[in-house]
Amino acid sequence: HEFREQLRRSLALKLSMEETEALMLHFDNDADGYIECHEFILHFFKMMFDARGAVRSLELDRRDRKERAVRDAIKQAEEQDEVRNFAILNTEYEPDDLKRGIEALSRLAIWWDFGGYRDKLFIDPFFA
Repeated sequence: HEFREQLRRSLALKLSMEETEALMLHFDNDADGYIECHEFILHFFKMMFDARGAVRSLELDRRDRKERAVRDAIKQAEEQDEVRNFAILNTEYEPDDLKRGIEALSRLAIWWDFGGYRDKLFIDPFFA
């Protein structure tokens, strides 16, 4: 079978006669008993892109799960810190007050540039 031999020589793929016949039927789009080069290449590259996409999707899902676990752990630690700090300070604020304060400070921290402000009076006490 020429197709089987081509797969073995070109791709180092060893198939049984049954597997080869199944692939012949699958790749022979016009059912003429021959697999044209463009028919095979079209299917082969589609299979390659689909397989790579599936692997990439699994990698992204795995990475997203890890990142989510880290974020959840950080959030849990922050919540525990908030509870602990709330109990230590024993002041008249609610946990939501602290949450809003942290959110506001986080928004500021995103764009803050210490370069021009390092020597300013209002920030110096933090670096003492």
